[in-house]
Amino acid sequence: MADAALPKILIVEDTPSMAELYAAFLDRSGYEIRFAETGRAALAAIRADLPAVVLLDIHLPDISGLDPAPAS
Repeated sequence: MADAALPKILIVEDTPSMAELYAAFLDRSGYEIRFAETGRAALAAIRADLPAVVLLDIHLPDISGLDPAPAS
């Protein structure tokens, strides 16, 4: 179970090896790590539980990490 006091980081990355690399570094630093593999999954995760930081891949399979969020 995650500690409620830990800052949450959402890693948005569609390449599993890269997501694991980022998570390995950040997990040692005491952050609660969450993952999303697509832009739409990231938007849903952000709306459900706002993270402190989003580490965002700009080349995602469904929407670009550079585009504004689509209207909900």
